[in-house]
This record gives sequence, C-alpha cells and structure tokens, in this order.
Amino acid sequence: MKTDSDPKQALRQQLIKYRKELPNTLYRHYSAQICEHINQAFPQLSTMRVGFYWPIKNEPDLRPLIESWMVSQRPGFSALLPVIQNADSPLVFRVWTPQSQMTIGQYGIPTLTDGEFMSPDVLLIPAVGFDRKCNRLGYGGGFFDRTLATIWPKPLCIGVSYQFGLIDTTCPVPHDIPLDAIVSEEGVIYPDSSC
Repeated sequence: MKTDSDPKQALRQQLIKYRKELPNTLYRHYSAQICEHINQAFPQLSTMRVGFYWPIKNEPDLRPLIESWMVSQRPGFSALLPVIQNADSPLVFRVWTPQSQMTIGQYGIPTLTDGEFMSPDVLLIPAVGFDRKCNRLGYGGGFFDRTLATIWPKPLCIGVSYQFGLIDTTCPVPHDIPLDAIVSEEGVIYPDSSC
C-alpha cells in the first residue's frame, strides 16, 4: 500500500497539482502542440489501431487528433479506449467513435459501455512524469505495466506528458516497462541510454 511518505507518491501528487492548475488557454495550447508533434513524428498512426486515453485531471487532450484521423478515413485506423476490468487485471480495449455510449467508470474515468474489443498496434499513454530513459511515472495503479506484460506483439508505446513532468528519475522497479518515446509540448523524446 502506498502512503504519502512514499517519494514517488509525493512527486506524483505535486505534478498532478501543477497540471491541474494550468490556465485553460495554456492547457489548450499545450494539447494542440502535443497533437501536432505526434502527427508529425508518427504519421503511420493514422493507419493503425490506436489505443488512447480519455483526458482527466488536465491530461493533454488528444481527442482532436484522434478525430482528425477518423475524418481522413485511412484504411486500418481504429481508435480504442481502455476498459478497466478489475483492479488487478490488464486493460482491454474497445473501439471508440464520437457516437459511442460512455459512462463514468472506476476512478471517475469515462469508459465505453459497449463496442468491439480489439488489440492496439500502438498505445498513447498518459504520464504524470517521465525521465530521459522514457520511464513513466503514472498514477501508481500499474494498469499499463500489467497490460504491456500481456500484449503480444508489444504495441508501439508513446507516452504523453507536459515538459514540466521531466524529472531526473522515476525510480523504476523491475516490472516498470520503458516507453518507446515521450511526447510533450516541446517535442519528442526518445530513450537516452547515456543517462
């Protein structure tokens, strides 16, 4: 059980607080920049099965990018949202469209009530914080680590965060899985093996 004396938990709370205090104009600006960086650096995503997240607590909003890929109607594209089965299970993914029915699920996160289940080719994963080795500091539930340990072949994993989330180290433990890249409003970061 995590406590407030856990250094990762204290850092997590500090970064979430900072994120939630972003002025709305800056939040929209950063989200738009992040969407543009993803679109420019990873153009192949518009033809893949993309798992993304519904933004909460001022997480960068990727929905305009996802919807733009839908409008382009390129073959092979599907937008997928994670569904929490229970606290100890990997995530599963359902196809999402703007017309999909949703409800508030566990942890106050909007979730799909129906839709086809599908495995993602790529995951756009929210990160509270990150380091230059592309280790991610999440909310502490371990959902994405459990999921990545079970999906084969492993999807391309791209973290999404704000630049102020860059920290010296996330203090990774053996079950933490580094991401393939992190995108912030300042651009794309790939794992730095020299750190």
